[in-house]
Amino acid sequence: MAATQTVGWIRSHGRKATAFALFALVLLTALAFASSSKAAVESPPPPSVWSDKADYAPGELVTLSGANWAPGEAVHIRVNDDAGQTWSRDVDVTAADDGTISDQFNLPSSFVAVYSVTVTGASSGTATWSFTDGDIRVRAGRSPGNANTAVTIAAGNLKLFSTSDCSGTSTSSNASPFTTGGGSGNGYANPTPALNAASGTSFSVQVPSSVTVGTTTYSFASWQSDGTNATLVATSGTTGCFLSNANGQISLTANYADTVNTTTTASNASATYGDTSVTLAATVSPASGPAVNTGTVTFTVNGTPVTSGTVSGGNASATFSLSGVNAGSYNIAATYNAGSGFNASNNSTQSPAPKLTLAKADPVCAISGYDDVYDGQAHGASGSCTGVEDEVLAGLDLGDTFTNVPGGTAEWAFTDVTGNYNDDSGSVEIVISKAELTVKADNKAKDYDGSAFTGFTRTITGFASGEGESVITGSVTYGGTAVGAVNAGTYTIVPDVSGLSADNYTFAPSNGTLTINKVTLTVRADDKSKVFDGSPFTAFTRTITGFVNSEDESVISGSVTYAGDAVGATAVGTYTITPVVSGLSATNYNFTPANGTLTIGAWNAAGYGFYQPVGADAAHSIFTAAPASAPTGKPASMEWNTAKGGSTIPLKFNVYAGLVEKTSLTDTFAATPFRTVKLPACTDATSEDLVDFTTTGNTTLRYDGTAGQWIQNWKTPTDNKESCYRAWVTFADGSSIEAFFKLKK
Repeated sequence: MAATQTVGWIRSHGRKATAFALFALVLLTALAFASSSKAAVESPPPPSVWSDKADYAPGELVTLSGANWAPGEAVHIRVNDDAGQTWSRDVDVTAADDGTISDQFNLPSSFVAVYSVTVTGASSGTATWSFTDGDIRVRAGRSPGNANTAVTIAAGNLKLFSTSDCSGTSTSSNASPFTTGGGSGNGYANPTPALNAASGTSFSVQVPSSVTVGTTTYSFASWQSDGTNATLVATSGTTGCFLSNANGQISLTANYADTVNTTTTASNASATYGDTSVTLAATVSPASGPAVNTGTVTFTVNGTPVTSGTVSGGNASATFSLSGVNAGSYNIAATYNAGSGFNASNNSTQSPAPKLTLAKADPVCAISGYDDVYDGQAHGASGSCTGVEDEVLAGLDLGDTFTNVPGGTAEWAFTDVTGNYNDDSGSVEIVISKAELTVKADNKAKDYDGSAFTGFTRTITGFASGEGESVITGSVTYGGTAVGAVNAGTYTIVPDVSGLSADNYTFAPSNGTLTINKVTLTVRADDKSKVFDGSPFTAFTRTITGFVNSEDESVISGSVTYAGDAVGATAVGTYTITPVVSGLSATNYNFTPANGTLTIGAWNAAGYGFYQPVGADAAHSIFTAAPASAPTGKPASMEWNTAKGGSTIPLKFNVYAGLVEKTSLTDTFAATPFRTVKLPACTDATSEDLVDFTTTGNTTLRYDGTAGQWIQNWKTPTDNKESCYRAWVTFADGSSIEAFFKLKK
């Protein structure tokens, strides 16, 4: 039972599993023996027998092995086939000491079968086994009746593959040709040595395309598998590819059929140049019998062949590419490539011969006219004619061109130069409109002069290249507010172009501007001067210059005011008088201010300093006019006035505001009229001049009307050493008289 199950597994999984099966049987036997050793009451394992393969090629060597036989036991081995028991083997062997047996023999190569093995021992009983010697056998049959037909399969035309679809390189093939049976019997034949294909692998067989029996020729029609051990995968020509489904014998039949004469006729076809393809059609008619449903038709046009699909119902068609084919008429040749049961034919005798007519295509002509303004250039039609591949075609004449207004009609014509297109023609309008010239009144400007402007001019722009005013007749006149304008302001100059004309131009006026500028008058503040009097100056005046056209200040309204540091100034110095002209206005004038100068003059001492006894010369006393700064130390050019400390020195002087002597104490002097200051040192080595002292007895600053002079008696300080002093009088305008004294102890 276990052996039978193992054999079944081997058969279902292929010869590659044989080794595993043998191992399994041995293992089962060992386990059985081990079990028997554990319990004396268990039965010994049954005897067994097996082959080294489950399937053999015809004539191949078979090795039988057995186990669990009684040592030294005589064992009879019988091998028989199921093909009518035409072959058998009987042999006696002796079991070895370990209970094993073995036998080897070659199977017959003349047939295939399923072989049964029966092994009988004198004491151990019986064991059975079976195996096969499957191969690939081929026969040929012909109509009618599928009669056996002898065909020869050339050496190398039965090929084995390890793949499932006959792809790749074959692993083996028939070494010599073999011929199928043509008489009685089953007609099968196999190569010597035989070939078999393991389950899951593929093989291919190629037979002749035809065979002649007597006077009748039969053509290959189809392949078939005569059982379930193989499946037809594909047919290419007379070669069949098969997939092996099981280990065992594979039987195949190549079917042949007798042939029928045919007549092939092709139909006319037409297309237009630029079409990508055209369908060619033919009819294949049998001399007798049913319609043709096999084979193909090859059409040849202009030297180019194209083959149809399988003929169906006697009709065949193919798509013929028109790439590179020019317009014209071409013969259509049709050849029937005979299928099973039919003879080849062609339409060489068909009359009239069928034609493929490829008509000329219409060009696509996109021609445009012209519509624009005059530019002095020639203009005509534009565009192109294009072909079926959008290529620009030669042979287009665009007609006349036009330059001047109003243009004209361009007659265009396309004349094909390729032979593939129809001619074409048409007309388009060339419209040239007048261009517009701009007549611009030139801007003008002048300063007000009391007279009207008359020098108007214009500029004309927009001419075509190379042209100018020579193409214009007539002249421009002028209007607008600028005509007759006199006063300052902005005015419009309007050019009147109605007097102009030109063949190719119109005229567009463009206004200009006349600007009459106001004349600028200079308003100058008059320079002013006065001697210091402690009061601000107010009598400012101005002078206006720059009038034109004999005009004067009567054309001005408003008044000038004044600013600058001169306004309110009282101290001695020079000040700016700024005229403010914002209050002035005039129709034709602007105003620009020009500053003047106010000079407030200092007082004077009529060229003297302190009189005797000091000495009015510059070596003994000096007058410093405001705003200059008086010396605070004795200049080197002066001498020391010397006196005894504690004595009284009369300081006498006069001061004038211009030519007017100042005699009033209230407005002549500064807040502190007389001052003295002790100098830090008496280091100056200049000469000394002794002062003659005249004591008046009154030290108060006063004006001596009798003497006609101011007197300030200075009571000098007493010191226990020689000391030096500066003594000075300051006037209301900031001027001063000073002298330097050295007092002796």
